[in-house]
Amino acid sequence: MKNSVLDRLKSYFDEYFSDATRPTARNLFLIIVSILALDIFRSVRFAHRHVLSKLSDTSLNAYYYALKTDRLDHEPWRDVMVSKALRTVPDQLKGQPLFLSIDDTMVEKEGEKFELRSRLFDHAAHNGSNYLDGHCMVSILLSFPVMADGSIRYLSVPLGYQLWDKEQTKLEIAAGMVRCAMDKIGPDRQVFLLCDSWYPKGCVAGLVDEFHNLDIICNARIDTCLLYTSDAA
Repeated sequence: MKNSVLDRLKSYFDEYFSDATRPTARNLFLIIVSILALDIFRSVRFAHRHVLSKLSDTSLNAYYYALKTDRLDHEPWRDVMVSKALRTVPDQLKGQPLFLSIDDTMVEKEGEKFELRSRLFDHAAHNGSNYLDGHCMVSILLSFPVMADGSIRYLSVPLGYQLWDKEQTKLEIAAGMVRCAMDKIGPDRQVFLLCDSWYPKGCVAGLVDEFHNLDIICNARIDTCLLYTSDAA
């Protein structure tokens, strides 16, 4: 039974690791299995102690290497996730819209040796200040329709996360993520971009001009400048 379940999971995730070497693909797959098996994923070391060491005699350092290697291109994973999600949509729901959600989140880091750690503004911080030291991650989520008990239900899957390294603005990172997703979705599906009031400006707002099948649903700050154009004018 264990081997059957692992084999079925591996056949599903093999598409993500098509460009990886066999040992790297195997170690990445086992990390995914550990994430699925654990109620909480505290760290790779935690996963190795409780799950990975029981599935394989591979060393802890090998899993660290599989995650950090620069020879593996992670960008196609986003395309694979979009393709798998779209294949899940039944034919009768092909006319229903898709939703892309963009946001960012703060991850506090107490140590001073973390790469790209910086002083970040966080209006929701609970440390007595509006600032914290840590990382900022920009994320994108895809929501797609399925049928459940005779009604339409939307499922959501994360397409990617990117660490803000200050070489790009968060708006540029988010816009790049949306472009990649839209290129994979194609021009024939209606897509709505969901975001909070911080994002509908600059290159993110300009996405509706790049993709005729993309519209934005968002909150808008009171000082946001909206420009309207008319062909009749």
